[in-house]
Amino acid sequence: MSGILMTNDPYHKKDTIWHDTADGGVILDHRQDVEPVVEWNKGLLNQSDGSLKGDMVMGWKVPAIIVEDLLRRGIYHDKDRWEAWLRSEEGLVWKVHPGDI
Repeated sequence: MSGILMTNDPYHKKDTIWHDTADGGVILDHRQDVEPVVEWNKGLLNQSDGSLKGDMVMGWKVPAIIVEDLLRRGIYHDKDRWEAWLRSEEGLVWKVHPGDI
């Protein structure tokens, strides 16, 4: 299915593509290249000594496209579901600090 590029965000490497459907509807396809974030996260995780220094520690770096999905799924603003997601297989990909925070 080909589409029309509606928006391009080079900073977040995120695109929105418009697709017409056969029944006259529209599909908005949101895409983001998350590989740079995955690689950056791996580097931070590998560099961390696991200690909690200072008042704040970054625990996860989650790309915008994933946060948007979590908002749609009702996870982002639900503290219990958010914390469960962060510790799930899906959320651990975005972890940048070892251990519990």
